Amino acid sequence: MSTSVLFAPLCLSLAISVRKADLRNRADAAAICDIRAPTQFVVEDGTTGFMGQKVKFDPETAHARRVEARLGTAIRDNATVLIATDDSAAAVAVVGTADLIPIAAGRGRRSTARDLPRRLLLRNLWVAESRRRQGIARQLMTAVETETVKQGVSLISLEVDRTNVPAITLYRDLGFEEIEESPNLPKWMQGMLPPLVLGKWLE
Repeated sequence: MSTSVLFAPLCLSLAISVRKADLRNRADAAAICDIRAPTQFVVEDGTTGFMGQKVKFDPETAHARRVEARLGTAIRDNATVLIATDDSAAAVAVVGTADLIPIAAGRGRRSTARDLPRRLLLRNLWVAESRRRQGIARQLMTAVETETVKQGVSLISLEVDRTNVPAITLYRDLGFEEIEESPNLPKWMQGMLPPLVLGKWLE
């Protein structure tokens, strides 16, 4: 997988660049896990195994298993993983990440949804907590659009929790709009609404 820079900022005070992660490179997978541990069953204080037995893992083993889970998920989904790095640090640091998953043409997650063309699903857009509100998410999104066009795809889709106002605000500001109508649920079921499905068409 290419590691060429997809997007570099004009602002030199934040020396952030975005490139494709090399999924064969263990350092890339580990760096992604350092800023956002994936959701999976292995945690540092162990997991409950057969017959309720507690399985203990030392931090190094638990981290290695997180890396394997993250890498395995990306490979399984044929993902393009983008990483934002701060090149001004003494040692280059990964400060953000985003996955792009190819989705075949067809309906969305609900049977009543309209047919959609082949698209890339944006997943796991994440910026390190200490580096938020610095424009890094927008730089990642610029790279996401660039990569989508490079792959010959005209639609990016994503799902976002309806309570995540900052993320929804960002996506709408970038031109995303709802591409699947929300189900018409009674008031007492409004809290059970599924995530918003947003999309952006690219020229």
